Amino acid sequence: MSLTCARQGPTTQIRVAGEIDMSNAHLLVELVGRLPGRPPPRIALDLSEVTYFGAHGITALLRARHLALHRGGQFTLRDLSPAVRHILALAGVRQELGVADPPAARDGRRAREAGVVAGSALSYPG
Repeated sequence: MSLTCARQGPTTQIRVAGEIDMSNAHLLVELVGRLPGRPPPRIALDLSEVTYFGAHGITALLRARHLALHRGGQFTLRDLSPAVRHILALAGVRQELGVADPPAARDGRRAREAGVVAGSALSYPG
């Protein structure tokens, strides 16, 4: 895993690339913990280049978010890779981490929940 940290105005942009697993997930939490607390941190985490995302990655994101919010800051996830998006959805922590579904995904989920696929109603034998 590689971490790149850069200031863009009041926001600290952290870009994560590679694998987030049990051997390195703690590094993300440590980086967020070392950011200055005044003014409260505004953190945008770019996960677009993450190729593997394990359970320790989920824990790291939750801890990093807690650190930022506890200090009165903001914590935003941006540009999730498919691996991250999939695992966060499976784990059911998307909402807790403030990850919003893109409009197309929300519309597709609503259609599935309503029993509609590609404009056709589903029928069940019975």
